[in-house]
Amino acid sequence: MDAILLQADEVLVKPFDVEQLAGLIDKRMLTFKSSPKPGKEGVASILDRDIAITMKRWLSRVEQVSELSSLPLSAEQRTEHLPEMMKDITARLRADRAIEVVDRASPAAVAHGQTRCLQGYTAPQIVQESRILQVCIFETIERNTATVDYNSMLPDIMIITDEVDSQLKQSIGSFLTSAAPGAALPSSA
Repeated sequence: MDAILLQADEVLVKPFDVEQLAGLIDKRMLTFKSSPKPGKEGVASILDRDIAITMKRWLSRVEQVSELSSLPLSAEQRTEHLPEMMKDITARLRADRAIEVVDRASPAAVAHGQTRCLQGYTAPQIVQESRILQVCIFETIERNTATVDYNSMLPDIMIITDEVDSQLKQSIGSFLTSAAPGAALPSSA
């Protein structure tokens, strides 16, 4: 019964004939087909494929943090910056494999900082959102461990961290510039 539950191909009852065993092994070797292994996928492809899930999880986490959820914003207002910033991350994973590079300009990050200033955020709140984004990105990678290409995963994680930090620096810079006394704030939020 245990063999049937384990989906055994054959059941031999003792005592059995050695020739019978050899015949079964030969037969099995001739008909054996290995199950196809899932293809390996780069982290950039995984992030592109699962961007909607990552954003949904990010929004859910942000809404659970009282200092962030206390700001009366719609889901669209909270997430409007994410698609472009995620594109910047995956573009960096595909193009620039250096772990620490000179900051690449991210218009999305700059606009994010300006928008958050208009929405009443503080710099620590922007940092909190960035931390949550990193966690959600890493969760997306973890959920795809069956297909992730482990040969590049660790460098990809370091690049993601560096890129998110670079975007955060640009967001905070534009936030502080927008918040400076006498600064001309953008006309659209």
